[in-house]
Amino acid sequence: REISLRFSFPSRSRAKDKKLIEQTQGLGSTLVTELAALQPTILEAVFGTVSRVTQVNGQGSALEVVVLCLHMLDRLLMAKLGDHGRTIVMNALLPDASAALCQRYFGGEWLERQFRDLYNERQIQYSRCQRLFPEGPEGSEGTLVWKFGRLIGERYANTNPIVIAFLVNTGLTLYRSMHQISKLVGEDT
Repeated sequence: REISLRFSFPSRSRAKDKKLIEQTQGLGSTLVTELAALQPTILEAVFGTVSRVTQVNGQGSALEVVVLCLHMLDRLLMAKLGDHGRTIVMNALLPDASAALCQRYFGGEWLERQFRDLYNERQIQYSRCQRLFPEGPEGSEGTLVWKFGRLIGERYANTNPIVIAFLVNTGLTLYRSMHQISKLVGEDT
């Protein structure tokens, strides 16, 4: 009969996972706070004036912007960290972002559920877009930022093409920001 001894050594992978989680702490709430500063500009473009915004529309459009940024970050992290690293970061980031949204918009369970449902729905819709943004002279149709502009424009602005164009450009700006954030996550792991 053979005896086998097993020793448990700390896994390099576990140490990397822990470092990723540490790097991600607070990122969701920071993201929500920074996007809130952009919210009046988006609301004014979509609704004409901020005074025409209802609480539900304001919350809905805020959720849409946060979800778009999380999707972009998800894609960027997948390319940088692979599936495992991306999963570690997103599993830490999503609850933080959800809690920050609920705190900012006095949401509670209803808003948390709405955020989760919208996130899952948009993940499916946005994942169908092979390109994030237009590259070169071709148009933006079919890209992730076009999809975002179209969805928000249809839902809140009666498919106004000027609003959609503004939202596409906003999506490009948000992508650049998410790209910078993705560079910080996973460094030195």
